[in-house]
Order: sequence, then structure tokens, then C-alpha cells
Amino acid sequence: MLYPIPYFIPYQVTTIPKPKPSYMKYPSIFWNILPSLVLSLELGCYYHYYHLPCLHQINVKGKKMITIKQAQDIAGTLSNPSKMPGKGTSTPAERCITGSKLRNVEGSVCEGCYAMKGFYVMDNVKPALEKRFDGVMGSKDNPEPWINAMVHLIKRQEYFRWHDSGDLQGSWHLANIVEVARRTPNVKHWLPTREYRMVTDYTDKITSYEQRLPSNLTIRLSAHKVNGEPPTELGFPTSTVVTDDSATCPARFQNNECGDCRDCWNSEIANKSYHKH
Repeated sequence: MLYPIPYFIPYQVTTIPKPKPSYMKYPSIFWNILPSLVLSLELGCYYHYYHLPCLHQINVKGKKMITIKQAQDIAGTLSNPSKMPGKGTSTPAERCITGSKLRNVEGSVCEGCYAMKGFYVMDNVKPALEKRFDGVMGSKDNPEPWINAMVHLIKRQEYFRWHDSGDLQGSWHLANIVEVARRTPNVKHWLPTREYRMVTDYTDKITSYEQRLPSNLTIRLSAHKVNGEPPTELGFPTSTVVTDDSATCPARFQNNECGDCRDCWNSEIANKSYHKH
């Protein structure tokens, strides 16, 4: 007996599943918590960047960076001389070694020192000067914390002046400043000083490339006498104080400010003369 062939024979269609994307190998719970992880990571990085010295706060030389507050605890705050195009640092004029002797010499630049009066002797300024001095003296036997602190405070300046009040305390002090300048190559440093011997004590001991004076540091030897000759015999740029119109500093003609002049930071300017205050 013949049976008719059914009009439709049911059959099961088998399809080949598409491969899942690689990211789907992670369980679904991962995708549920991912936004929270990203937010936590962002907040964590923000906190660490601004508050904690973590891994990304290590500079190219492996020196540990610190917060501004920590740097100020070590080295004190920066000074803000109104004449200058940037920040500076200052210590008490009473602590000057050569300057303290010159204050008693008639006709010396230090006679009637500007840093012994006015703003510098105000009650809220003197503690800051002493704080910076304590930081400097603490760096004599353990220089790295002070150097690291000064680098952190200075690194975003374009121009920086050392000692709008005060002066070097030893060749070790200059060595520390040299290292700060070396670690802040984008900052132009100007260091005026009357401590000639300390400068030569440092330069006479230079025996390696690492100890050289960096090109972004201009050391200017200051003449001791008003209208005196510049101390050129040591081969450094110099500065003098005069009472006539030969002064090359333009500040007295422009509201006692540097304006756009940057000669003091330029080591190619052999001598810079200032009109007596």
C-alpha cells in the first residue's frame, strides 16, 4: 500500500552560534561594577596626585616629590619681591656674613641696608625669614630634603632670584643651590652674592661634569663699595651700585620694577649697575 508523501515534513534547523566577543568572557557582574571601578580609580588618582607622594610623583632622577605644604615645612615659603618678574627666597640680613661687617663700613653698599628696615622687619615677615634660614642651615649636613623641597617650590617659575635679602652661608650652600638649578633646567636663576671666597671654594673643587655650574644659573659678584669697581678678577658677571646716571638698571624709570628687563639673569651681561636706593 502506498502512502502519500506528506506536504510538509517537519525537521529541526540547526544554526551555528556566532562567537561571543572577547570581552564577554568576563562575567556579567564585572560589567555591572565597571562604572564604580572607573570612578574609584579617577577619585583615587586625583587624591594621590594632589595629596600623596605616590609612584607617578617620582621624577626622572628617582627623587621623591612632595606636596607644597611638605616643601614649605622644610624650606619655608618663597618670597615675593615686588620688583621681580617671579618669586625669590630671602633670609635675615642680620645673618649675612660679609654683609654684617660691611654694614659698619662707611660708603659700603651694605651701609643702610634696605633689608634691615621697612617690609623686612615687620612682625609677620621676620618669622618667615628665620624659617628659611633654618631650612638652609639644616641642609648643611643633610642637603637632599632641602634641595628636593626647593625644586618642588621653584619648578614652575620662569625666573627666580636667590636672596633678595641674605646671602650664602658657605660653599656647601652654593653646592645645594647649584643642584637645585640643575634639577630645574627650565628656570632662570640669578644669585647675587658678596661671598667671593665661598664661590671660589666651590668652583676650585669642581672635578666632574656633574659639579659644573649649570647654564641656567647666573652668579653675580656684587661690589662692596658704592661707586666702586666691579670685582672682575674672578671671571664672574658682576654688579655695582652707583650714585650717578650711569646705572644700567631701568627700574627707577619704570615704577621700581624690572618690567621686561632680564639682564640680571643673563650671564652675558658682564656688569649690571644699580642706582643707589
